[in-house]
Amino acid sequence: LSVSIMVAVIAVNSFAARAKYLITNDDVNGPNTISFYQPGGTASAPRLTLKKSVKTGGKGLGGGYFASSRLVFASDGGEECIFASEAGSTDIAGLVLSTQQVTGRFHGSRGDSGGLVGFGLATLGQYLYASFTGSYTIATFQIQSGCTLKFVKDVDAVGRNLGTGSGMAVSGNIMVVAYSDGSIGSFNIANGIPVPNNDEQLSTGTMEELGLPSGVIITSDGHYA
Repeated sequence: LSVSIMVAVIAVNSFAARAKYLITNDDVNGPNTISFYQPGGTASAPRLTLKKSVKTGGKGLGGGYFASSRLVFASDGGEECIFASEAGSTDIAGLVLSTQQVTGRFHGSRGDSGGLVGFGLATLGQYLYASFTGSYTIATFQIQSGCTLKFVKDVDAVGRNLGTGSGMAVSGNIMVVAYSDGSIGSFNIANGIPVPNNDEQLSTGTMEELGLPSGVIITSDGHYA
């Protein structure tokens, strides 16, 4: 289970200067916050200094699938944006990175739900995707100016054995999803909205060791997940 999701913003050279901020979705089981930490110290004695915590106006979950990314960076074409999932209020909080100001809380369809284990995020180009575990759906949002989101459409995301999406990653024209029932599958996102490739299968770890896939990364060349 996960309490916070952390992402570093990379800048320049030395250890202390390499990251401007480390940012967390605090995923508070109640009024949620996004926190900004300043990295410092040395490689052998690193340290983090809390600089600011921003109230989003939404509610977190305080747990869920640890491998689901609950905070992502994206660009609206002019500003760098932060988007954070908030399963307690079933919304996505938006912030402008440079000002650390909240731009709103954005919802999918009325049926979308973060359920008991929350929902993860992935982004590519002008689109952001949210895997709602409570409703077995993946919602597509369009990233708009001012670090805001416009809901586009839901698609069903159900594992081979009726599992819910526990992790996902996107690259090029493909989205790969790991399900809580041990299966994996992919979608074509060439036109933004995910279209199933109908290739769901049990993972090797599930078949050989009864393990369950939970997170997904895709190689930079897009050949392997």
